Amino acid sequence: MDSGKSKKLIFTGLDNSGKTSINLMLKQNISSIGLVKPTYLVDRSTFSYLDYEIIQHDFGGQKRYLISYLKEPGKFFNETDLMVFVVDIKDSERFDDAMEYFSNVLERFDDLDLNPSVWVLFHKAEKYLFEADDVEYEATKELERKIKLITDNRYPISFEITSIYDPWSISSSFGKIYAELYPQEELIEETLETLAKELDASVVSIIDDNILPIATHANEKSEEKLVGYTVPYLYRMKKKLDEGRAGANKDIIMMQKGGAGYLFMEIISDPIVIYLLSIGIKTFFQRKEVEKIVKDYTEKIRMALKLDSS
Repeated sequence: MDSGKSKKLIFTGLDNSGKTSINLMLKQNISSIGLVKPTYLVDRSTFSYLDYEIIQHDFGGQKRYLISYLKEPGKFFNETDLMVFVVDIKDSERFDDAMEYFSNVLERFDDLDLNPSVWVLFHKAEKYLFEADDVEYEATKELERKIKLITDNRYPISFEITSIYDPWSISSSFGKIYAELYPQEELIEETLETLAKELDASVVSIIDDNILPIATHANEKSEEKLVGYTVPYLYRMKKKLDEGRAGANKDIIMMQKGGAGYLFMEIISDPIVIYLLSIGIKTFFQRKEVEKIVKDYTEKIRMALKLDSS
């Protein structure tokens, strides 16, 4: 892996906000979520995104640890490139505590002359995501308002709504977060747009083996939601099918639903695994032509992502 400069990402927030569970989701270690124990001080791990390396620091949220971070900010926050601040949207009684800690962390960034990007995840938002719950919606908007007042335009800030019961809410959020750490050039967007035209597809997306979206082209903005509905399902299906088949068709899933064809296939395996999702009529009805087009574009995608095969 030729990662250049590794990036430092910190996860922080109050205890029980869901930081460690989010980390496990990102690592596809879903079975361990129910066994999560409080994080001791800081859990450091390495995460691969494309051909880059991200050093992730999961900060324990117990009060005694928060005090330690704030007392020795240079030890814990130095060289931070991006902060993910997690708020349990269900724990309204501790919103004020969360905002106080958030403000204190930004003050330490000021003291250290750091300017990391800040992403706030309103987590455990099942009612918001699945029921369009007005209470959780209003809570997120009020917290956004308070957080913007605290940041006072000092730091670039973004907000996302997440839940472990909606894996794509986490995958899509971190696809954006990692893309901010390592921005992709316009070349990949142009490549996917041209590929979509060749395939006569309404949506073309590339995803890594952690189900993180890398880039997506959709004819209409509203169609991007199809990626979230489709990828987790097809990814799990592919993994199951791959256990029992081999050969030329091993890496390809094709299906039809609602008059549209869906293609999901592995297009790059070295140095990392990259999948392609295509949604469109031609995808289903002209398989051989589709496979030829995708094969022709695979090297263009590799070059656009600056991936070197070993």
